[in-house]
Amino acid sequence: KRKSIEDKEFEKLKTMEYSDKQKRFKDAINNIDSTDYKKVGDQLGDVSTRTLLQIAETMDTINNILQNRSAQNEHEKEEKRENKTNKESAEPPNSQRQNTDTMSTPDKPDMNDKTSEIIQYIQGSELKKDSLDKYLQIYQSNSKLAKSIGLCLEFWKLDRNNDKSYSSFRKKLEKDNYLQNSSLKGFVDDMCTQKHPEYVKDLPSQDQKKPLSEIIKKLNNITQ
Repeated sequence: KRKSIEDKEFEKLKTMEYSDKQKRFKDAINNIDSTDYKKVGDQLGDVSTRTLLQIAETMDTINNILQNRSAQNEHEKEEKRENKTNKESAEPPNSQRQNTDTMSTPDKPDMNDKTSEIIQYIQGSELKKDSLDKYLQIYQSNSKLAKSIGLCLEFWKLDRNNDKSYSSFRKKLEKDNYLQNSSLKGFVDDMCTQKHPEYVKDLPSQDQKKPLSEIIKKLNNITQ
């Protein structure tokens, strides 16, 4: 069962038997929609050192975020459809003909959709420093998102000084709406329970460039 949990085999986990003490975990598994398996798995990150209760709490949080986001997206799409219908019905015939003539002009990319992708990315376990540096340049105009991206980048600067420790970093993550339930926050929580945790700077330079999920595994191996 533990291997299936670490491998994120949610469909298989739904068919297994659980004790009364594991009911919270069972409920969390059953609440995951099959279309969200990959998203939940990515955001869970490495669970090898977590208890079933900790995993269940994290899954519940991720599932709620995904469900709320889905509902919000549907609401936004419905509003766009209504606005488009109202606009078209209010336009005079000449304006409608002009619209027909310009229909071949491609639409600009929807930045709201792209922003949602980046938010999902920084909440997951595949963060890479190089990618975050690029996103920080692109989203400078979005102060809230840029702040969260910059906060992710601080992970690579942590050391054993008081102002750059896991505990001080956790306080910042707890105040960030995008990151307070992220895979990064979950890992930092785990490190705060260790007496002598290791940091990214303790790893070889080539390992520091790897995704967060691989960095977590290497740091857990050193710390244990």
